[in-house]
Amino acid sequence: VISLPSGKKKLADLIVDQGWAASKSEARRLIAQGAVDIEGEKIRDPLLELELRKGKNVRIKVGKKYLSILKPE
Repeated sequence: VISLPSGKKKLADLIVDQGWAASKSEARRLIAQGAVDIEGEKIRDPLLELELRKGKNVRIKVGKKYLSILKPE
């Protein structure tokens, strides 16, 4: 479980900030190739902004290695 502040956050930035990708371009490539899954839905838009709301946890999976729950505060 990863605690984050509520508000908007770019998906590519989140992936880099958590260390799941070495760079933003790598994060965007992973997203475009369909390696990112949010709440069971494949995401293919590298410019997607997540709206993190307090009390609404979000399950995110990046590739086969990284699975986590985002908990906005």
